[in-house]
Amino acid sequence: MKKIMILLLFIYACEDENSTNEVLPINKFIGTWKQSDIKIDYFLEINENQKIFLGDYDSDLKANIYTENNFLKSYDMKYILDGSSDTLQENIVGIYNKRIVGDMIPTGEVALYLIREFFNSEQSVYNSSAFSIDNYDTGEIEYYIGNTYLDYSFNRGLGKLTVNNDTLYNKLSTDGQIVDSTSYVLVNGSAQKLHTPVTANERISMNSFFSSLGADLEPDYFELTFEEDGRGVELIIYDLNYPSEKTSNLFTWSSTDSLLTITGLDGFTRSYFYEFINENLSLKGDISICEDFSALTECENEINSIFGFDIKSGSLVDLWKNENIILSNENNSN
Repeated sequence: MKKIMILLLFIYACEDENSTNEVLPINKFIGTWKQSDIKIDYFLEINENQKIFLGDYDSDLKANIYTENNFLKSYDMKYILDGSSDTLQENIVGIYNKRIVGDMIPTGEVALYLIREFFNSEQSVYNSSAFSIDNYDTGEIEYYIGNTYLDYSFNRGLGKLTVNNDTLYNKLSTDGQIVDSTSYVLVNGSAQKLHTPVTANERISMNSFFSSLGADLEPDYFELTFEEDGRGVELIIYDLNYPSEKTSNLFTWSSTDSLLTITGLDGFTRSYFYEFINENLSLKGDISICEDFSALTECENEINSIFGFDIKSGSLVDLWKNENIILSNENNSN
């Protein structure tokens, strides 16, 4: 998980195979450079024609909330959660109204319908369904509980979930008896992952997929400060609404005629193609998401697990992002 979540962080990197070893005078870099413009594009490449999941669902599954038997509001549910037990003793499947990935924190109301079914008939008394609404803005949580009778189907191969009029109640006694039968949620409908045909050895744009995650993949503010002694500081603020939640990293740096290299205190090295344009510094490059893995199959398995791409085993070439960054000059010593 830690390796793949680099995708959701602000890291710039590229490779330069043709760069010379000529070291330029470093004074062109000296000073503070602030974020002016950033363009990031995400790409996937495979080596075999196939159909993969690119984030689209076909769903008419809804969760309708009723209070005192009067319709209150509805949630469109479509993001399927397949959480089957490793012991194969139970089936756990759910569906969200928003896409939830990794450690990303969502905003607003997140509705989740969850089914838990035991395969052993003796344990079927523990079968259950539940519905929750978590408001990440206010911290409020609502729970609705169903009963042991489950009327649903889930085709794991197709990624299709069908629920037939499951009624879950908001107010129950300590022994599970319904206290108020007029306050409930009714879950009904079908949802299915859609798989899109893709062509081998082509750059497949993943921009729409990652933008649908609902999180800011770029910071609101970013700056680099270069010192004459080859040291520097990187400052990142992901959300200017919370300026105190900033990240400051120390680094060392060097440059050739076309390549700027930055090495953090943890030893992680980033290299960028650079160009000075008037008072701006242009950085361009790619970062491979799979480069940090010991084997490509390990990367393939992890991104399939986290993002649900359903890429055929052994067919992943790479997942990467292409970055074009412009930094403006402040107090440059040129």
